[in-house]
Amino acid sequence: MNRRRVLGVGAAVVLAGLGSAGVISWAESSKNQAEAQQAQTAVVIIDKHVPKGADAATILAASHLSTIQQKNVADGALTSEDQIGTQVATADLVPGDQLVEARLGTEIPGPPADKVQVSATLSADRAVGGQLKVGDSVGVYLSFEPFDTNRPESDTTTPPKTPNSTHLEFHNVQVTAIQSTQDPVSTDETQPLNQVASTNFIVTLALTPAQSERFVFAAEFGHIWLSNEPATVNDDGTGIITMGNVYSVVS
Repeated sequence: MNRRRVLGVGAAVVLAGLGSAGVISWAESSKNQAEAQQAQTAVVIIDKHVPKGADAATILAASHLSTIQQKNVADGALTSEDQIGTQVATADLVPGDQLVEARLGTEIPGPPADKVQVSATLSADRAVGGQLKVGDSVGVYLSFEPFDTNRPESDTTTPPKTPNSTHLEFHNVQVTAIQSTQDPVSTDETQPLNQVASTNFIVTLALTPAQSERFVFAAEFGHIWLSNEPATVNDDGTGIITMGNVYSVVS
């Protein structure tokens, strides 16, 4: 075998080796890319604070579908916005969190057709600490400071002003919506527990037209408090409370 032929055979062997290495490298690269793609999954991410009780439309408007590594997916995380369906938020949803099944629940029925929906802005202490959610049943207290009775000058029996008064005016009223006027307090674990945001809540209730008049009057000229009032609560013994009877013993 002459020298030129030996060199040719050697070159062919080298080229074949390089080709095989290239094929192996390409195969490994394709495999790595495929594994990387398989390691990614779509999840629904919360973009801004969503209060407990918010409906599906509110949740959708405050979230987006993103892709993260499979190993970082939370248990029960939603992988499609369609999975939200008509559910409502059963807990506050925090920006940056994955939306998980445990924070969603069955849609709350809408208010009865014979009711009107009226809203009032209440501080946290007047709205059950801000812990209300859509579908809750509440009691509505109306409080008033003294105001003129507009009695005729000739009337000497009627007091010129009403007394301070408070009354549990409405029972088992359905909460149809609740919104916070600002983001919740920090969730930093180094902060003290049981923090309450210095915020107000816009609470919407389902009331009869007659109830709504008194509710709006109290919002304009008095004060409103809400209580969490399940249907099993007995309202025996309630009545209009004034300075004159607040210390009376109820038998």
